Amino acid sequence: MKPQFEMEWPDFETTISASLVEDENPEVCKAFVDLLPFTTVFAASMSAGHMFKVPIPSMLPDADLDNLVPLPDEPEGSIFSLGYGSLLIKYGTVVEPFRLPRLATIDAAELARFQVIATKLTDAYFFSKAINQVTFRMKP
Repeated sequence: MKPQFEMEWPDFETTISASLVEDENPEVCKAFVDLLPFTTVFAASMSAGHMFKVPIPSMLPDADLDNLVPLPDEPEGSIFSLGYGSLLIKYGTVVEPFRLPRLATIDAAELARFQVIATKLTDAYFFSKAINQVTFRMKP
């Protein structure tokens, strides 16, 4: 079983699990785990599609070029290291041709619940301007 972490949104009383892809990008995954736990916010994409940019407390290392995957082709719920102290989390169609290291995937059983959260976060970002914090931590 792959190591898992959780994203918890207290405002929505929801916790979503994701599984690390240590076999693809072990150094990136280890550096991410070393940052946990931390609290941050999600920012919706303005033009590239249905994804969130998530600031994290530190930059993650680069991955081998062979381990980069095309973001538009990856399934919803894929989580990538953007570098520069950020993650990208895909929740729908993405049109920009990024190639990034995959860090984790939201568990299939959690995708429908994540779509509900994605809708609430997108509405908050573009309309209500509410700031909803999320805590990342290893799953017990």
